[in-house]
Amino acid sequence: MRKSKSSYKSRLLGVGITATTVGAVALLAPTAAWAVAATATPNIVVPNSAVTLENSTYTYGAGHYAQVQAGTACTTRYTAANNTTIWDATQAAGAAHQIVVTVPSSVPAGDRGAAKAYNLCVFDTNNTTSSTQLLNATAYVTTSPTLSTTAGPTGGGNQLTLVSGDAVFTGLSGLGAIFVSSTANCPTTYGTTPPANMFATDATRVSNTQATLTVPTGVTAPNSSVAPVAYNICLFNGTTATSTLLTDANYSVNRIVLNQNSGPSGGNNGLTVQTADPNSTLFATTPGVVLRTATCTGTHYSTAGATTGVVPVPTANLRKLSDNQIAFSVPSDATNLTAGTWNICIYDSTTNGAGNVIASATYVLSPAVTLTKISPAAGTTNGGTRITVYGSNFPLTAGSISASLGGVPLSNIQPNSTGAFYATTPAHSPDNAATLVVTTSTGTVSLQNAFSFQNAISVTPKTAPNTTPTTDVQVTGSGFLNYNFGSSASVYLVDGTYNPANDGSGNKANGPIQECANVLRVSDTLLICTLTLNRRFDETGAVFDPTGYTVALAGGATADVTTKVLTLAAQTVTWKAVGQAITDAGNDQLAPNTIITAVLSPSRILLSNYPIANGATGALTVGGATGAAPVHTITGNATLGVSASVAGGTTLTVVPGSTGAPLTQADVGRVISGAGTSSAIANGTTIVSVAPDGMSATMSAAATGTLTGVTLKLYPAAPVPNGAYTLTVVNDNTLGADTTNANYQQSAVTSGATFTVAPA
Repeated sequence: MRKSKSSYKSRLLGVGITATTVGAVALLAPTAAWAVAATATPNIVVPNSAVTLENSTYTYGAGHYAQVQAGTACTTRYTAANNTTIWDATQAAGAAHQIVVTVPSSVPAGDRGAAKAYNLCVFDTNNTTSSTQLLNATAYVTTSPTLSTTAGPTGGGNQLTLVSGDAVFTGLSGLGAIFVSSTANCPTTYGTTPPANMFATDATRVSNTQATLTVPTGVTAPNSSVAPVAYNICLFNGTTATSTLLTDANYSVNRIVLNQNSGPSGGNNGLTVQTADPNSTLFATTPGVVLRTATCTGTHYSTAGATTGVVPVPTANLRKLSDNQIAFSVPSDATNLTAGTWNICIYDSTTNGAGNVIASATYVLSPAVTLTKISPAAGTTNGGTRITVYGSNFPLTAGSISASLGGVPLSNIQPNSTGAFYATTPAHSPDNAATLVVTTSTGTVSLQNAFSFQNAISVTPKTAPNTTPTTDVQVTGSGFLNYNFGSSASVYLVDGTYNPANDGSGNKANGPIQECANVLRVSDTLLICTLTLNRRFDETGAVFDPTGYTVALAGGATADVTTKVLTLAAQTVTWKAVGQAITDAGNDQLAPNTIITAVLSPSRILLSNYPIANGATGALTVGGATGAAPVHTITGNATLGVSASVAGGTTLTVVPGSTGAPLTQADVGRVISGAGTSSAIANGTTIVSVAPDGMSATMSAAATGTLTGVTLKLYPAAPVPNGAYTLTVVNDNTLGADTTNANYQQSAVTSGATFTVAPA
């Protein structure tokens, strides 16, 4: 029992301390003498929540100051807040001997949102030198998990899922759960004998962010109760006697159960209400229903028109299904049924101004969900793509969102915020414009053209050299029988992601570097096509012609005779330069007949020959009038030169005695071009092989006519450069098809679709 100041002073005098000394002692340690411990209710809260402190000797004063302090105890006097370990709190008078302290929103919970103990301190003033501590108490600050439902039937038996956005369940080997009345405090430890029928026997940690439990049978609402009865779920980091308080969550039970505890603001949805006791006759007489923002207690049924905070349900909108179940339509009223927490008040009469409340339930109205986009907006037909759905007004409770994509349900739906949730895509046939449908308690909404299911193809073999004239590739996927290969559909080899959009110059933004042609459809899931890797396409999609390619590099470079890597001073080149001749002004630094063998970066190239001198080069030219000169010419006339005696044949014969003969193995892969050949040899045709004697060769494409005594000019090869590419199947190969064709489809960029061009 707390002693009075006078009795305390008498005891000091009795041991020889003078009155003057007593006064000095009081000045030195007033708090130690007069501060008293208070009870804090509730003793666990989330930030920005109120805690009531009470002690029978305390009287509230308008000048009192409250603080939240970290540490083992309250400071002796009021201490200036630093918002790191000491926070000023707002306070207000409570009932007799009480003060209500609101914990500031900036006070942090413990690790991963777990309960963290703080001191609640009340002082008579905010003077740092003369204030006196009046009250002190301990309260816990936490970040509460969300529940799959915040209300349930009296008598328990239903399962709850708890989801923690802070992963509060991380590392737990056990989980304890005790239900207490909302007017009582959570125990700080689990204890040896938790209250009978008030603890969950199956509380289970499912993951770092999720747990489950079954509501115990002792969680009840009395038959006399017409309103939900509130409880706190106290969670502990185990089930041993010393397991400590982890966090808590709010839950309520009722004699009646709604089929859903929330709905759209503005109404116009249906609800069913059933008694928790299947033998109840609560609705023996058809009841009346009114939605109110205020408490139902003391009100009567009303048939008056809807007003702010009061919206009656017309009797025509209500049906009695049995003595323990009713159904009704929430009126459509965008003006009065605004977002927020409402009470569904049920009366034993449908007469205006009559009847008493026989039951009530809390009902939350929320703005309707809107949908904005999905990211990423494309994935494979195999499913399994983890996506984020963006929008607004998404509920945060686990299990409160269901959704489908292209008519097939999404899985692993996880709320993230009111503006986004995560989900995993299902397996689906190719679809460039799948519709997203999302359903919550506020209704169902959809987003057209939300996602593309792209064919998840796989290729075999996955690599080949660019010295091989043709490579047959097997492609597995789906839906190939719906593609018109050889006409509108194609199989492309692409550097990166194929993009058919117009780049502004009439070419594709990222077109193919080669086509896998001569497609043979074996089945709906298998096709075979042929890659020609010893020649490549230009930006127009035509076979690259080195005789028309030129790039002037006026800035030059600095040559180093010890390395074949040349770093350009200013200008840049692309993969198109691979295989092309490069010359410098006057041929001072670079060796004659030097070829670019690789583009290492836009400003770094690999040469076929070492430079012949150190120092700055002059202006460089790739291809062009000098660089595009043939590297091998066999001169022909009526009786000499080369011939292709049979139209449609691929054999090229060199006439003995021709100037420049014979062909050599170095000519393999080089491009045939020049006057006298274009009419019978297709642009981009290459030498595939050369006979041992050099007097004949095989071409990559058959001649379209006979040749006699013509001049043969061979240019540097223009193969597909070495590197990793993506084989892409498209159902429409036209420019801009992705925007002009509503049914456009292209296969996905995956590891299975990767094809690598590399030396054998």
